[in-house]
Amino acid sequence: MSLLELKNLVIAYGKDEALKGLTLRVEQGEIVTLLGSNGAGKSTTLRTISGLIRPLSGTMRFLGQPIDRLSPEAIVKLGVAHVPERRRVFPGLTVKENILLGGSNRERASRRELESDAEGMFAVFPELKPFANVLGWKLSGGQQQMLAIARGADGPTQTSSPRRAVARPCAAHRRAGFSDYRWNPCAGYNRAIGGTECSYGTLDRRSRLCA
Repeated sequence: MSLLELKNLVIAYGKDEALKGLTLRVEQGEIVTLLGSNGAGKSTTLRTISGLIRPLSGTMRFLGQPIDRLSPEAIVKLGVAHVPERRRVFPGLTVKENILLGGSNRERASRRELESDAEGMFAVFPELKPFANVLGWKLSGGQQQMLAIARGADGPTQTSSPRRAVARPCAAHRRAGFSDYRWNPCAGYNRAIGGTECSYGTLDRRSRLCA
């Protein structure tokens, strides 16, 4: 069973089609990078997966379950995390509060569990630990990107621990010698994680997926 499967998705803004029959599949344990020029439909694809945009036609499945008609809230609870472009941390909250907010919709999670998982995120991103009680807007751009990833990973996941969802790739990223988080994730992970499958997809100017 695939982790995520999109089949023949058609998305339009008014009369303009943004995606024209997009089909792709992400297997469990696989890392996929979607490439394309400006306006090709990369952000539209991610917003559609997150439930922010409804497809005109086609299907989306997450672990075999249809999600193309679910609300964004329901999709998040299934374990799909969307780390937004330009980070968008909550400036009036501290770093730790931003991370805790990511886990706020985890069902039956106690405060102690949320606190423990937040500490786990600080273990994955030790650069954030000294700023735990600092307002999010005071971080550098790179630190805010780390915070956005930690916040997303602290939500519901398909692993037994949110920390495990990001610990292995982030550790691999460090071993590969990268100093910040503005990297090609597929290339970085593939260099450092033995046996991890890595796939690329390119959206052409007609918003169709090319091999």
